[in-house]
Amino acid sequence: MSKGQKIIISCINGGPLADLVFLDYNQGITLDRLRRLVLKYGDELFDSNEERVLQVLSIDSEADTNIIYRGCRKKLYVEKYEKDKFGCRDFLAFALGIPTITLPSTINLFMDFELDSNNYEFKTRTSRVKCGDSVSFYVLQNGTIAISACPCELDACKTEGKIEVKIQ
Repeated sequence: MSKGQKIIISCINGGPLADLVFLDYNQGITLDRLRRLVLKYGDELFDSNEERVLQVLSIDSEADTNIIYRGCRKKLYVEKYEKDKFGCRDFLAFALGIPTITLPSTINLFMDFELDSNNYEFKTRTSRVKCGDSVSFYVLQNGTIAISACPCELDACKTEGKIEVKIQ
């Protein structure tokens, strides 16, 4: 991605969840700066040097776009569901050419969740994403980005359809 570009991720033929990550994304610094889990217009995502990398231009969806989950992975599917399949973290790491263990946490597009502040727990809810929903980002500095449609077919993450990515 190049500084000044616009990245638009849209749902087509249904409404899948999606995950986005850029090299050196830092979830902790971003959480510290934002002080919330759900992204809104104008929010910025930071790298490990506390540099702004992406800015939210729009979220045209009732579904949450959040920074709470790190993304599913093969090991989680095996342990939790006894399924031998790749998760979004595996696909994103492959796309970036890095080991899955070194992949930063992901930005979760169209992923609804709920918090139980009494028990300090959170869980994924069935997404409210619809065909035509989109999220767009403005690129604030050059870097490398990867985006994956959610491959999950289980629980609240089960969605159908495709995503389309446009870079302008």
